[in-house]
Amino acid sequence: MDGLTEFDSRGYLIGRANWERNLRNPARPEVATLIEQHIEAILNAACEHIDTNRANNTTPRRFLPYFLDLAVNIIVTMGKDFTPEARRIHGPEHPNTLAAMYNLALSLKAQGASAEARVMQEAVLDAHQRILGPEHPDTLIAMSQLASTLREQGALDVARPLQEAVLDAHRRIFGPEHPSTLVSMNNLAITLQKHGALAEAQTLQVDVLDVRYRTLGREHPDTLIAMLNLAVTLYEAGSPEALPLIQTSANGLLKMFGTEHPWTHSALSWWKIIRPVRE
Repeated sequence: MDGLTEFDSRGYLIGRANWERNLRNPARPEVATLIEQHIEAILNAACEHIDTNRANNTTPRRFLPYFLDLAVNIIVTMGKDFTPEARRIHGPEHPNTLAAMYNLALSLKAQGASAEARVMQEAVLDAHQRILGPEHPDTLIAMSQLASTLREQGALDVARPLQEAVLDAHRRIFGPEHPSTLVSMNNLAITLQKHGALAEAQTLQVDVLDVRYRTLGREHPDTLIAMLNLAVTLYEAGSPEALPLIQTSANGLLKMFGTEHPWTHSALSWWKIIRPVRE
């Protein structure tokens, strides 16, 4: 067993129980009791998932803590236990189960396990589409997160139609200038840029920046990020308009967040790339 041993896993769960009882604010002693009462069920359920997926060369046991937490969350939200009968009754598509899977996928992705995250995100999206419908907010969020993972993996042809569907739904449901619509426009534009569709990406990013200017002002962080994204696309397209945009964005982010913030670091890095070419 790589990663946590069974003994370590038990200690992990006992530590989680102590945290719930003594450190969480407000404390949830009933959660601690549930964890302690069902350590065997939690450990067995998490290991069962790991071992099942391991047959397909996925989900190594070093991610066991995340699956232990998933099992804990299911126990807490569903009630008494996590026996096979309870799992059969509630099933893998209970809303609380799907929410826990969604959060677990984000944790796996942050750990660099994008393949495992993708499998889980695909399962969440499939369940949401069947249960809630293709345009429910939770479905669209799940679709957007899966598309982001696909883009990071280089599966641009798969990510693009998902993001186009999200954007189309947001435009119809919320309107062209709603924050959710603008976020989905930006996400699609990044994928289009990576795909080499620079003109399409630029059109979306110009529209986003225009709305940000009018609704938030020129010094709002979202406006400065929109400038950065458009500047990168313009640079890739060989446009001299990239330099003033990246300069404004970098100066604004530097003033607002300082040199250590990741947004500032990204803008300054691009400024260094663009400036020698244009000056």
